[in-house]
Amino acid sequence: MRNTSNYPYEMQIFIEDTDSSGVVYHSNYLKYMERARTMTLYHFGIDFFQLMKDEGITFFVNEVSLSYHNPGLLGDKLTIYSEITDAVGARLKIKHSIVRDSTVLVTATVGVVSISLKNRKPVRMPAVFAKALTQQEVSPHD
Repeated sequence: MRNTSNYPYEMQIFIEDTDSSGVVYHSNYLKYMERARTMTLYHFGIDFFQLMKDEGITFFVNEVSLSYHNPGLLGDKLTIYSEITDAVGARLKIKHSIVRDSTVLVTATVGVVSISLKNRKPVRMPAVFAKALTQQEVSPHD
Protein backbone atom coordinates (compact mmCIF):
# COMPACT_ATOMS: atom_id res chain seq x y z
CA MET A 1 0.00 0.00 0.00
CA ARG A 2 1.17 3.50 -0.83
CA ASN A 3 2.52 5.64 2.02
CA THR A 4 -0.18 8.22 2.75
CA SER A 5 1.45 9.77 5.82
CA ASN A 6 3.83 11.87 3.69
CA TYR A 7 1.12 14.50 3.13
CA PRO A 8 0.33 16.08 6.50
CA TYR A 9 -2.51 18.55 7.00
CA GLU A 10 -1.55 21.75 8.79
CA MET A 11 -3.87 24.08 10.69
CA GLN A 12 -3.99 26.56 13.53
CA ILE A 13 -6.25 26.54 16.58
CA PHE A 14 -8.67 29.47 16.70
CA ILE A 15 -10.84 30.71 19.55
CA GLU A 16 -13.88 28.93 18.09
CA ASP A 17 -12.03 25.61 18.63
CA THR A 18 -11.49 26.08 22.36
CA ASP A 19 -13.36 26.14 25.63
CA SER A 20 -13.31 29.19 27.92
CA SER A 21 -9.80 28.34 29.15
CA GLY A 22 -8.23 28.27 25.67
CA VAL A 23 -7.98 24.45 25.49
CA VAL A 24 -9.25 22.66 22.37
CA TYR A 25 -12.67 21.18 23.02
CA HIS A 26 -12.21 17.40 22.80
CA SER A 27 -14.68 16.69 19.97
CA ASN A 28 -12.96 19.18 17.66
CA TYR A 29 -10.09 16.74 17.18
CA LEU A 30 -12.52 14.51 15.24
CA LYS A 31 -13.23 17.41 12.86
CA TYR A 32 -9.51 18.02 12.39
CA MET A 33 -8.97 14.35 11.53
CA GLU A 34 -11.89 14.41 9.08
CA ARG A 35 -10.34 17.36 7.24
CA ALA A 36 -6.92 15.72 7.19
CA ARG A 37 -8.32 12.38 5.97
CA THR A 38 -10.30 14.07 3.20
CA MET A 39 -7.31 16.12 2.03
CA THR A 40 -4.95 13.12 2.16
CA LEU A 41 -7.28 11.10 -0.06
CA TYR A 42 -7.86 14.08 -2.34
CA HIS A 43 -4.09 14.33 -2.79
CA PHE A 44 -4.20 10.80 -4.19
CA GLY A 45 -6.97 11.61 -6.65
CA ILE A 46 -9.96 10.54 -4.56
CA ASP A 47 -12.66 13.21 -4.61
CA PHE A 48 -15.55 12.35 -2.26
CA PHE A 49 -17.97 14.73 -3.96
CA GLN A 50 -17.24 13.21 -7.37
CA LEU A 51 -17.67 9.68 -5.96
CA MET A 52 -21.09 10.62 -4.62
CA LYS A 53 -22.08 11.96 -8.03
CA ASP A 54 -20.48 9.30 -10.24
CA GLU A 55 -20.63 6.16 -8.10
CA GLY A 56 -23.60 6.86 -5.81
CA ILE A 57 -21.61 6.18 -2.65
CA THR A 58 -20.67 8.05 0.49
CA PHE A 59 -18.57 7.20 3.53
CA PHE A 60 -19.57 6.78 7.16
CA VAL A 61 -17.27 6.59 10.14
CA ASN A 62 -18.15 3.35 11.90
CA GLU A 63 -15.35 3.07 14.45
CA VAL A 64 -13.11 5.45 16.40
CA SER A 65 -10.41 4.67 18.96
CA LEU A 66 -8.96 7.89 20.34
CA SER A 67 -6.32 8.74 22.95
CA TYR A 68 -5.66 12.23 24.32
CA HIS A 69 -2.04 12.77 25.33
CA ASN A 70 -1.61 16.57 25.62
CA PRO A 71 -3.95 19.54 25.23
CA GLY A 72 -4.05 21.73 22.15
CA LEU A 73 -4.11 25.42 23.03
CA LEU A 74 -5.42 28.58 21.42
CA GLY A 75 -2.95 29.72 18.74
CA ASP A 76 -1.14 26.39 18.42
CA LYS A 77 -0.11 25.32 14.93
CA LEU A 78 -0.91 21.65 14.43
CA THR A 79 0.18 19.02 11.96
CA ILE A 80 -2.13 16.07 11.38
CA TYR A 81 -0.73 12.89 9.90
CA SER A 82 -3.15 10.42 8.33
CA GLU A 83 -1.92 6.96 7.38
CA ILE A 84 -4.18 4.49 5.64
CA THR A 85 -3.40 1.15 7.21
CA ASP A 86 -6.04 -1.04 5.59
CA ALA A 87 -8.38 -0.80 2.60
CA VAL A 88 -10.41 -3.94 1.95
CA GLY A 89 -13.88 -4.35 0.49
CA ALA A 90 -16.06 -1.59 1.90
CA ARG A 91 -13.74 -0.73 4.79
CA LEU A 92 -10.90 1.71 5.24
CA LYS A 93 -8.75 2.12 8.38
CA ILE A 94 -6.78 5.29 9.03
CA LYS A 95 -4.30 6.08 11.82
CA HIS A 96 -4.11 9.74 12.79
CA SER A 97 -1.57 11.64 14.87
CA ILE A 98 -2.15 15.27 15.82
CA VAL A 99 1.13 16.96 16.67
CA ARG A 100 2.27 20.40 17.87
CA ASP A 101 5.97 20.80 17.07
CA SER A 102 7.24 17.42 18.31
CA THR A 103 4.56 16.95 20.99
CA VAL A 104 1.85 14.39 20.22
CA LEU A 105 -1.55 15.68 21.31
CA VAL A 106 -3.91 12.99 20.04
CA THR A 107 -3.62 9.59 18.37
CA ALA A 108 -6.54 7.76 16.84
CA THR A 109 -7.61 4.96 14.56
CA VAL A 110 -10.70 5.63 12.48
CA GLY A 111 -12.71 3.05 10.55
CA VAL A 112 -14.68 4.22 7.53
CA VAL A 113 -17.22 2.26 5.45
CA SER A 114 -18.36 3.02 1.90
CA ILE A 115 -22.16 3.13 1.75
CA SER A 116 -24.61 3.13 -1.15
CA LEU A 117 -26.65 6.33 -1.31
CA LYS A 118 -29.62 4.29 -2.59
CA ASN A 119 -30.05 1.85 0.26
CA ARG A 120 -27.53 2.98 2.93
CA LYS A 121 -25.86 -0.45 2.92
CA PRO A 122 -22.11 -1.11 2.69
CA VAL A 123 -20.70 -1.48 -0.82
CA ARG A 124 -17.21 -2.28 -2.06
CA MET A 125 -15.05 0.80 -2.49
CA PRO A 126 -14.72 1.84 -6.14
CA ALA A 127 -11.67 0.72 -8.11
CA VAL A 128 -10.31 4.29 -7.95
CA PHE A 129 -9.42 3.61 -4.29
CA ALA A 130 -7.28 0.58 -5.02
CA LYS A 131 -5.60 2.36 -7.92
CA ALA A 132 -4.93 5.55 -5.97
CA LEU A 133 -3.63 3.75 -2.91
CA THR A 134 -1.26 1.46 -4.81
CA GLN A 135 0.12 3.62 -7.63
CA GLN A 136 3.55 5.14 -7.18
CA GLU A 137 3.03 8.31 -9.20
CA VAL A 138 1.82 11.52 -7.56
CA SER A 139 -1.78 12.37 -8.51
CA PRO A 140 -2.68 15.14 -10.93
CA HIS A 141 -4.21 17.11 -8.02
CA ASP A 142 -0.73 18.28 -6.96
